[in-house]
Amino acid sequence: MQNAGDMTEVTVWGSNANFNLGLGHQQPRQVPDVLDKFRKEYQTVIQVAMGAYHTMFLTKDGKIFACGIGMGGRLGTGNEKTVLTPTRVLIKSDGTFNSLTVGQDHTIFLTESKVWTVGSNEFGQLGQKEVSEKLLIPRTVNCLTKKGITGALASSVHSVFYDATSVFMCGANLGQFGKHTAVGNKSNVFDPIVVSLFMIFILIMAFITGYADY
Repeated sequence: MQNAGDMTEVTVWGSNANFNLGLGHQQPRQVPDVLDKFRKEYQTVIQVAMGAYHTMFLTKDGKIFACGIGMGGRLGTGNEKTVLTPTRVLIKSDGTFNSLTVGQDHTIFLTESKVWTVGSNEFGQLGQKEVSEKLLIPRTVNCLTKKGITGALASSVHSVFYDATSVFMCGANLGQFGKHTAVGNKSNVFDPIVVSLFMIFILIMAFITGYADY
């Protein structure tokens, strides 16, 4: 992102096979190209999260925009349609969104007091056991509402939520939870559980190096 006076311009480039550059077409960009939408609407973008199939944008005033492949509900637009340019995601919240992150097939949003998730729940990565397969409209993770969550991470099969003293995880446990969670032959965890504080450092390093994206 580039500062342009009092607003932030978003520039994109690279592969665009899944429409995640938000340019309105599927052609790749070899050099940076400005997303006119935010400049024309005088929107200041403070965070961008890009996955393999979609991209999410967060503005200074807490608005959320999405583009990319909508299959599975990962965009949070209420349907599974592909979105070619950044489109507003409407969420009824009593707080202002201040952070977001994306996995391959799901998205996580944070306000000061609540965690919201949307998209595929195939492995339990939404942290909502009442959702069997997918969620098309963002919903709060009620069990985390009073936990003071300040950050989140997402991979293709699991999610991590944390505050200053605790780490919660849900999704497929292929060893990254640091504890045994299997029930019978199933390793998926649908309700976020507390893991060791030592896992904070390990998880951050895993996401930085890319080893958590499996």
